[in-house]
Amino acid sequence: MTIESADRKVVQMVLPNACQALEASTKTKLIFHRYGDRYFLAQVWIAGNVRGREFPTSKHESEMAMDYPTQDVVVVATLR
Repeated sequence: MTIESADRKVVQMVLPNACQALEASTKTKLIFHRYGDRYFLAQVWIAGNVRGREFPTSKHESEMAMDYPTQDVVVVATLR
């Protein structure tokens, strides 16, 4: 999976793992882990699917998790 900035100057390739929910997601959404003022993409869910994508915890996220409590932040995604 490729993630890029809006100006396409920053591009990151990542290999997410499959994850599954008991019920299909009703909305397309991104789930971030928040530590202080830093956000890390954790999961991607597409509306109508029981399978999503989960991103491995980076070394930097693990370090942040030692200093801050984890808060999940859900962003509902739409197509432009």
